[in-house]
Amino acid sequence: MSTTLHPPQQPAPDIRLEAVVSGRVINPSQPDARFLVLVFQSQKTARAMAEVQDAVREQFPDARDVRIVSVVDMRGVPRMFRGMANAALQKAYEHGAEHLPEGWDPTEYIVILPDWKGAFFKAFGVAHADTHAAAVVVDGQGIVLGSHQGPELATFILDKLNQATG
Repeated sequence: MSTTLHPPQQPAPDIRLEAVVSGRVINPSQPDARFLVLVFQSQKTARAMAEVQDAVREQFPDARDVRIVSVVDMRGVPRMFRGMANAALQKAYEHGAEHLPEGWDPTEYIVILPDWKGAFFKAFGVAHADTHAAAVVVDGQGIVLGSHQGPELATFILDKLNQATG
């Protein structure tokens, strides 16, 4: 399954979500890095994020060059269970922080956005992230370089980043 989602070479939506633990606010139209990689996932497709992190960080280790953000679909979580779900996301953050190389600031490298209302998913046209994760690559000026949903997310992302960096 490969789908073009948000059209390339168009401005990213001007929307905001706040990351768990760090409180970092992410707005794709105003990235705080040279490139922004949004990985849309659900609990079922979370493995895709780990694969993206490993592959991208091997070539682009500095978060100021490439900010990788996990956008987690939380629309299916009933309100009464949101506290527990948020605690699970915080635990995922802490687990990731334990595995970072020495000297890496977790607030720079682990950015988890719970999308409770589906704002990011809707804005980027992502559906069915429980079946296949999706990725959107945005440049530092807030222009979408490309989007992909399906297998080989890391390859897609690296291709877009390498094309953009020449």
